[in-house]
Amino acid sequence: MSNVTTQTKIKDAFRELTVKHSFSKVKVADIIAKAGISRMTFYRHYLDKYALLEEVCFDDFNLFVQIYGKNSIWKNITMSILNVMRNNSRFYKKVLECEDAKECLFSALGRVSCSYTGKTAFPGVY
Repeated sequence: MSNVTTQTKIKDAFRELTVKHSFSKVKVADIIAKAGISRMTFYRHYLDKYALLEEVCFDDFNLFVQIYGKNSIWKNITMSILNVMRNNSRFYKKVLECEDAKECLFSALGRVSCSYTGKTAFPGVY
């Protein structure tokens, strides 16, 4: 199985579990069981469920590159991010209900901002 396929299975399982149970209740053991992978495979790709969440958010927020291209204006980027959150509202509602999960989401937003502005976001300043 390719890395892309494995990561997709992990992310899909994680999303489904988060919507069903909430981020705080999802355990790595639940993710690996749902994805049908080994613990070693999970940890080969992600440090923990927080790293997985940040990567899922970053991937979602970077969808605008496919739509608008790398030279997009910030307004289009922001609208794309908000549309992604609206279209996945059940998942992002669960994420925003948990303080630890919110930090991962903000970190992903910081990475998006940094990758397009070249400026590093300061931790804790949003």
